[in-house]
Amino acid sequence: MRSSDNESETNYGTGAKRSDTAFVALLTGHQILLRNFVASLMPAVDIRADIVQEINILLWEKRGNFELDTNFKAWAFAVARYVIMNNQKRYRSEGRLVFNSEVVEALADQFEELDPEPDERMEALRECMGRLRDEHQRLLLTCHAERGSIERAAEERGQPAVTIRSILMRLRGRLRKCINDRMAQARLTA
Repeated sequence: MRSSDNESETNYGTGAKRSDTAFVALLTGHQILLRNFVASLMPAVDIRADIVQEINILLWEKRGNFELDTNFKAWAFAVARYVIMNNQKRYRSEGRLVFNSEVVEALADQFEELDPEPDERMEALRECMGRLRDEHQRLLLTCHAERGSIERAAEERGQPAVTIRSILMRLRGRLRKCINDRMAQARLTA
């Protein structure tokens, strides 16, 4: 596993070197699904964002254990379950509302059976992320996958937070358009 974000390759379990671009695409493409998964398992609204950030950090740190072309959603949800179960005792001792382990497991099983993100859409996201410049991929990663924020990204880049928000909005718009174009193209050729 690498220690520097300036390097562009990571060993993904099989010995083959692959760029982090594919992993970043998977991670950012699953953010809504991860947030919804956490929301279904954590009744305390005020800690959900912290849990998602902790999950994202762990996923990023463990990215070398993930083999591309396998089920990212299943792997990410397994990590999310671990983080949630690992923090339950602490949250309970802080007086926060948490489900017991059996309820968490039952809810997680039910949630995992749902699949609102088709494989074709994820493939389109991977392709579209790969078209972004490296600095834009890093910005998305900083704001979505690491324990980062727009304010932190603004400070690191020496730009106002409003500028970073604007860049992120444009990037998301470009990704959305690219994905929709790819999906439309796939429907025409099917």
